[in-house]
Amino acid sequence: MARHPVESVRLLIVDDHAEVRKALRTLVTRENWHVCGEAKDGVEAIQATRLHQPDVILMDLFMPHMCGLQAADEIRKEFPATLIMLLTTMDASIEQAARNVGVRGSVSKMATQNIVPCIRAMLRGDEFHDLRDTPGVD
Repeated sequence: MARHPVESVRLLIVDDHAEVRKALRTLVTRENWHVCGEAKDGVEAIQATRLHQPDVILMDLFMPHMCGLQAADEIRKEFPATLIMLLTTMDASIEQAARNVGVRGSVSKMATQNIVPCIRAMLRGDEFHDLRDTPGVD
């Protein structure tokens, strides 16, 4: 049974690059999911979470002012039911640290085909961690 009704999912997109936020918005709106807000760093992510109370947050790992892992930890303390997916291009070693702060998904930005399956898995109550750039390749 789905944790959230898939048709009413509200997402917050957090990345310091506007073009990445735009690409993520395009990807998730194809699934008829609603993007309720955007932020460009971890500090803004916390503020936007308080304001919009999203079901799912797609968050970059490396950002100015506060990294995604630190922001995820703060958000999960205040909003433990919020599902957070970390996106990175550089650091596959963060998976355990992400799990430790309650992040339910982590995906390489280079493997965009994994973003929607990760969101779907989190909505089912599962975890999805795959930081490889290509599916099925170690």
